[in-house]
Amino acid sequence: LMNGTATIIATPNSPVFNLISNPSDGRFCDGTGGVTLSLDDSEPLTIYVLYRNGVDQINTFTGDGNPLNLGVYSDDGIYTVMVAATGGCLFPMNNSVIIERVDGPLAIPADSDNGGSFCAGSAGARIWLVGREADVTYSLWHQGNLMATVVSGPVTDLSLPLYFPGYYNLEGNYLITGIDAITGCETNIATIDLSSVPLPQAFTLTGSSFFCAGDSDITFSLNGSQTGVYYTLLLNGNPVGLPLSGNGGILEFIVPAIEGSYDVLATSNNPILCTVLSNSIVVVQRD
Repeated sequence: LMNGTATIIATPNSPVFNLISNPSDGRFCDGTGGVTLSLDDSEPLTIYVLYRNGVDQINTFTGDGNPLNLGVYSDDGIYTVMVAATGGCLFPMNNSVIIERVDGPLAIPADSDNGGSFCAGSAGARIWLVGREADVTYSLWHQGNLMATVVSGPVTDLSLPLYFPGYYNLEGNYLITGIDAITGCETNIATIDLSSVPLPQAFTLTGSSFFCAGDSDITFSLNGSQTGVYYTLLLNGNPVGLPLSGNGGILEFIVPAIEGSYDVLATSNNPILCTVLSNSIVVVQRD
């Protein structure tokens, strides 16, 4: 039985260089690739070994007298670089890097008025997220152009809608992105499509601008119509009689003789309700 201790002084086969990372804190946003590791210098023909968590040998690199690019890594863990030393030992380079993947904001479905349809010539449709995550700035994009930005606030509520301001009447695909205020990570949150629905075709309303005392009825004609469109005669903005169904031809309205302003409201409902007014005719009574 021997007593006492022995101290082995290991001399590395290389000067001690610094392990560095980009990003410098070792954290990276999910979906961005990972963290780049490098040595700030190297000794020619010296073998450097990259480890994860002290046991997993990831790769080996041969020094050339210049800074050494060790590659991009995305597996979480503690990364170190070792070099052979005298006595069969390994000697660490300066620093270790903790690599950590950071999740971006949650994906949340988007929605819009009428499923994304709006009548041509209208203000358009609203767009919103059906919920929100705390401390996220959400941006709405259309074909690469920023349309609006909203901030979620301090509370996560996946059932509380978050509306982008105003209405949107540009057709096509809209992308919503989110940036986490704490981590700075950005994620595509949702997409939604908007489409314009054509208005019914406008036709010309004709008829007399007067009726005589004692006349019971007056007649108006619309010089055309569309199948699938309904036409309602209005007196001072109020319906008179029942709507007529378009048949592709002329429509005739016979109504009681009453003074006022008459026009026709054309209404289509495919896939959403869209309307257009005809010209107006002001009718007066003559004695």
